[in-house]
Amino acid sequence: MVRVLMNSGLEEVLSWKCCNLQGMNLEVHVINGSDERIEARSEMELTGPGGGERVAWLYPPGVHAILPGEALSFYCSHDEERFKTFTNVIIEDGRGRRFRARITGRAEPARIMD
Repeated sequence: MVRVLMNSGLEEVLSWKCCNLQGMNLEVHVINGSDERIEARSEMELTGPGGGERVAWLYPPGVHAILPGEALSFYCSHDEERFKTFTNVIIEDGRGRRFRARITGRAEPARIMD
């Protein structure tokens, strides 16, 4: 499952606690609903009717293990008006598999892409 939030409120916390994380207004939750450990890369692709945009600067950087039933949050800065043009997010796991989820503000199923 994936949940994407613009202006979630955590931006203010990150800006206050972490001087190098100013303006992180986009939050992405990757939730492992499987029975196996998964890995998530610190990047995503946003897509919509007008095209797509690769976002390769998610914080924290790297590839991250997520245990069954757990979640990991990623953050980045993004233009709020441009973000409104996207309807889907694509994430990639540590094995190169790509998963697509709708952007609704709620946790949405991430379906593997062929």
